[in-house]
Amino acid sequence: MGADLQGLGSFAGGMALALAGAVLLVAGFGIGLALEGRHRRWFLPGIAALVALAPPAGVLLSGRDLGDIDFMAGIDAGGLSAWLLRLSTASIVGLALVSIVGRLFRGQAAGTVVADATHAGLPLMLGFLAYYAGNVLLPAAFGTVPSFAIQMLYPLAVAGAVYMSRHREPSEWLDAVKWSLLAFMLASLLASAVDPGLTTQYDSREARLPGIAYRYWGLGSNPNSIAPLALLLMLLTVHRPFGAKLLTVAALAAGALVLLLAQSQTTWGAAALVLAPFTVYRLRHRRGVHRTPGDWTPARLLTLAGVLLAVALAVALLVLELKVGSGVRSDFAGALEASRKSREISELSGRTQIWMVALEVWRNNPLFGYGPTLWSEAFRATWRMPAAFHAHNQFMQSLGAAGIVGVLGLLAYLGALVVGALRAARASRGLAPALVTVMLVRMITEVPLELSTVLLGDFLFQLTAFATVLGYLLRAERRRLAPATSATGARTPGSGSGRRRRRRSGARSSPSGSSSSSRPEGGNADPGEMAT
Repeated sequence: MGADLQGLGSFAGGMALALAGAVLLVAGFGIGLALEGRHRRWFLPGIAALVALAPPAGVLLSGRDLGDIDFMAGIDAGGLSAWLLRLSTASIVGLALVSIVGRLFRGQAAGTVVADATHAGLPLMLGFLAYYAGNVLLPAAFGTVPSFAIQMLYPLAVAGAVYMSRHREPSEWLDAVKWSLLAFMLASLLASAVDPGLTTQYDSREARLPGIAYRYWGLGSNPNSIAPLALLLMLLTVHRPFGAKLLTVAALAAGALVLLLAQSQTTWGAAALVLAPFTVYRLRHRRGVHRTPGDWTPARLLTLAGVLLAVALAVALLVLELKVGSGVRSDFAGALEASRKSREISELSGRTQIWMVALEVWRNNPLFGYGPTLWSEAFRATWRMPAAFHAHNQFMQSLGAAGIVGVLGLLAYLGALVVGALRAARASRGLAPALVTVMLVRMITEVPLELSTVLLGDFLFQLTAFATVLGYLLRAERRRLAPATSATGARTPGSGSGRRRRRRSGARSSPSGSSSSSRPEGGNADPGEMAT
């Protein structure tokens, strides 16, 4: 009897806790909608700051020691660091959902369609949805090992919030990311001076710089995660320098130092390909130097040199990875047969063996792949590959985890990104193509389009590229449509009174920012941003 009463009490307590949580959730969402009405311009930058700063804050609180090879096992799942990441994730998703719902409500109240009048950003969003459905939802249902977790929906909500906020100036997102990454890098370097074991892995076998036997993790999850964020900080700083020159120099120096010490070869290749040409282009653009067709400008020469250097680096990395002359490639058939029979591949190392496993599991379900739990802890234990957290190649990752459907979704998203970046190249002053190029280069050995969690450096980079292409694509489309508006007589050159009437009517008729000729809801654009 006592046991029954105790069980009933536990059930009642659980129900009461669930009810209290539901009430708090509804109340919090209502408060969020009320705040969104007045402070909506801070919601998207708030998401960017949380995605960028929550993971390094979690590392600080975890007190990890990179000198311990099993430092991950010492992290307390119920500790302060874990709860900080949970609350940050909940805040990010909450801000995203409030932004989406608030935008829908404003669109309905104004009697307008939520989508931008030009619909220029729709192909990009459709490409992302194809990638998300093919690489997350369908494998979760039809993969070899079906699996679903609520966390899979979070990236969709955040990307949806960015898309629904496309009427705002892209500089709002870019500035938030830039400031957050500056704080990230400076905090990492400061933490290195206080506790080197927290940020530096000594006696690393993957050290590539002569005379340096360590790899720099900073406050990131690993060197290959913090290196692209350091490059992103440098690109954003070149694109939109800080107001104070000292901050600009500090951002470039901190980014360059972290990028160098992290020793991520793929990110080095991406930096060699885009950083110098982008910097020269921006400097010449600010000075008003315009190229003439067919002229071999310094930007073109540096671009050619960067391409050649990147190709040479890629070839060198490939040769090093395959270990030509050591018999690794000749042992592929035997290794594959061994993995099929006993899955004993713990003695093999290198990305090529990881790709081999991805191909092996793909053959069991060619259409939908293994499923979201590919490279999970249980999978890695089964195949005795404790360090293989992903396929180390974006296409192999999609193929192994999501099959042919996932690869098709990936190609759709990449096509939308590349086409959108090319169309937005001039409006973004080269930033959109630079960011997409970095992701394309990193796809060779990394998985930059990872959607497993929102608190990930690669997800921040992907979101920034998505927001950049989307925002500047719409700006380019507005500029393209401007002459057509003038030709219809709605805009008469030199007509001051007509221009004033147009401003007043635009402000009254389109509160949701749906008019392609009206000013973006984000307010006045930065003069440097509006330069062509």
